Amino acid sequence: MTTAGTQDMDGLRAAVYLFHLQAGVRAARSLPLPGGLSLVLEVAAGETAATEAAAARLERPAEVVRQAAEFYLEHVVLTADADAFRTLAAARAASDQELRRNMAMLLRWAHPDVDPNGERAVFAGRVTRAWEALKTPERRSAYEAANPPKAQKRSGGSSSGKARSMRASAGASPDVGLKTSAGVVGESGAPGKITKKPSRARVLIGQALRFLVGARRTQR
Repeated sequence: MTTAGTQDMDGLRAAVYLFHLQAGVRAARSLPLPGGLSLVLEVAAGETAATEAAAARLERPAEVVRQAAEFYLEHVVLTADADAFRTLAAARAASDQELRRNMAMLLRWAHPDVDPNGERAVFAGRVTRAWEALKTPERRSAYEAANPPKAQKRSGGSSSGKARSMRASAGASPDVGLKTSAGVVGESGAPGKITKKPSRARVLIGQALRFLVGARRTQR
């Protein structure tokens, strides 16, 4: 078992960031997985020591960190269209040992002892199928030949939207303010100053009013 003191934190930072800024999930799905996902798996699977150490490093409540790890697995890693490597939270260069370990941690997370409501059964099925496809050198070679790596998609939207999406998947620090529908949320989660961009209709009305005021002044 590893702890947050020695483990790469990129994966968990990405998870916490996306948990607070869920609009970036779609873009995160099209980007390579960040490093450090073994810690995400440990936290999601209920490793107390790893969770508490990670929470201290991120200065977040342990429960928030755990929920973020679970959210990341469900919405970014274990998607229906993910290939076998991504489903096992691993890169294509991962060792057989890493694949086996990740499979075990994912099934532990989806186990009824951790998930008494059985809501993660669908994810357990995906993990099992991915492991069956890769568990021997022969099967792994056949799978890699039949499923070459896909070109990564570019996220759409504005340049600022792309930057936010990149930060979310690359593991940007969640200690910066996070924009939400309620405004700006800081590190403590408290709402900050709300800044709204005026709508086009409001801008046009303002321009019309300024024009009318100017016309009246000219007539005087």
